Amino acid sequence: MFKTFIVLLSLIVCLSSTALAQIKEAQVGNVVSIRSDFDYQDPKELALYEAQKAKQKVDKNNGIDEDEDVVEPEDLFRVYLTRDRFYNSKNKYRENITFSITSHNMDRNYILDGDCPPYLEIVDNEGKKSTLNFSNMKFDNLYWISFSLTKKEIHQLQNIKEAKLILPETMENMFVRNEKKDKIEKRKFNDDIKVEMISYDIPVEILQEWKQVLSADLTRK
Repeated sequence: MFKTFIVLLSLIVCLSSTALAQIKEAQVGNVVSIRSDFDYQDPKELALYEAQKAKQKVDKNNGIDEDEDVVEPEDLFRVYLTRDRFYNSKNKYRENITFSITSHNMDRNYILDGDCPPYLEIVDNEGKKSTLNFSNMKFDNLYWISFSLTKKEIHQLQNIKEAKLILPETMENMFVRNEKKDKIEKRKFNDDIKVEMISYDIPVEILQEWKQVLSADLTRK
């Protein structure tokens, strides 16, 4: 068993709804797809970035030019809800719905591993609280973990009102230099690594996107 310390740090995201609207649709051959992309940035860093951009705009209007570039904060992680429909020659189909989390942020030591998986704490439309533990892992590596959703999990997302993503993270530095390859690589997770479970609020706009993905008409054109 991995060593886990539960630390629920609810981080509130303050992003405009237009920035969150990242639903993408595509049809390639016999496959029709729809996906919600959610890029999570640190709220404090994002607020500072937006304040600096606003100041630059005011200064420019007042004739003050600054050469300093304002750098947008890097995503902490990204969440994808993807629904793929595969048609055959008789126009019958099968569907696959996946929930994925990825992060390449080297300032955060997230664990994306099937032996220490993330999960959702949710409140449904009736106000009932529950935990959504993804039961069918599809794929994982050091930077990405993906789950194929069961019918029960799909139903939970369809009736979701509030949600927190619980992500495992270690305080140890997981990024080390590989001298032979002369590059930075991420260490693999093992049971001796102490893990904290960090809680991130999922914006209501994203929950609505998820419902839209699950209810969209994926008829082949």
